[in-house]
Amino acid sequence: MRVKITSNTPSAYRYQIFLVEDKIEEYQAGEGGGYLHNNVVRVVSSDNIYGADFNDGMPMQVGVEATVERTLDIPAGCNHQNMRVVVAAMSSYNGGDTYVVNNCAQCPLNGSVEYLLTE
Repeated sequence: MRVKITSNTPSAYRYQIFLVEDKIEEYQAGEGGGYLHNNVVRVVSSDNIYGADFNDGMPMQVGVEATVERTLDIPAGCNHQNMRVVVAAMSSYNGGDTYVVNNCAQCPLNGSVEYLLTE
């Protein structure tokens, strides 16, 4: 996975990558058989609830794109055609005690999505 972030503020960011799967047919209490589950998280890139440091934890330069690359293992049994990648970019407004998602994007597995920085 290649994650790119551009910021309009000189903030330090963290990120989390989720691999999610749709159309998983399984039992659901109260629904009978054959229920389709969507948005099932199959893999997360970091075991830290706040993700991993982006840009080595350094504040971003305004308007300059930074990139991180990660390799994630997809568990056996996942249907790759029904999977997508969701990336969340997070920053903290209180010195790192908590984080908020500033932006997120999704694309199909092995796909990409463009973004536009607006001022």
